[in-house]
Amino acid sequence: MAILIKFIALPLYPLGLAITPLFFAVLCSFLKKANSTRILTLSSFVVLIFFSLPPIAHLLGTTLEYKVKESLPPIGTDASIVVLGGGGVPFVPPRKYPEINDAGDRMLLGARLYKMEYGKRLVTTGGDVGTSFFEYPSEAEENALVLQAIGVDSMAIIREHKARNTHEHPKYIAAILDSMGVGRTIILVTTASHMYRSVAVFKKYGGFTIYTAPTDYSTTRRMISRSTDFFPNVSAFERSTEVVHEYYGILAYKLFGWI
Repeated sequence: MAILIKFIALPLYPLGLAITPLFFAVLCSFLKKANSTRILTLSSFVVLIFFSLPPIAHLLGTTLEYKVKESLPPIGTDASIVVLGGGGVPFVPPRKYPEINDAGDRMLLGARLYKMEYGKRLVTTGGDVGTSFFEYPSEAEENALVLQAIGVDSMAIIREHKARNTHEHPKYIAAILDSMGVGRTIILVTTASHMYRSVAVFKKYGGFTIYTAPTDYSTTRRMISRSTDFFPNVSAFERSTEVVHEYYGILAYKLFGWI
């Protein structure tokens, strides 16, 4: 079901909202419907420009990122630092070492919290989401390799390989922690815009004491920081898409009763 949702939502993302009217505009041009062609083409152009503007991406980002705050337990607490998947890339040739993407701040913060002794262990998460044509190592394994490379003791890393999405994390992590007899006190580390949904999922499952460590912020306190922010760019379009994706995720999770 989660995989089906990913495909259903594709036309509703900013790129889909721009391409769909453009497709119908081309169709209308063949049917010699000039007015419809102009309206659809203009609609596509407006959507593309709107979501590509840095101030719009900033405003969208703040709606989610400013809802969450860092909340850490006292140093030395017997807590598990849960670093949610999404920050790594497939560890396959020609890559010689594990690498991270824009959300790789999750691993950096997780390692930092561990070294500062906010938690006794690190949990990496993420399995095969089912959309790949090839078999890759699990993201949990890849992220564990990144954490080891930046100085985290391999004996302190627990890998959760099964979860395919945010909804599945709690049950698998709960099973692991229960089998270890260490309790369900966790420090949740994930992208700031993803924190609201992540916390809601763990609360819905129940049984966890949750602390939060948001990272990977896409916004600052300043909406416009340079002259080029008045012009559309690809980075802004990508940030807008990520926020829209998160809102669709929240909506879908509420519809399915997962949060």
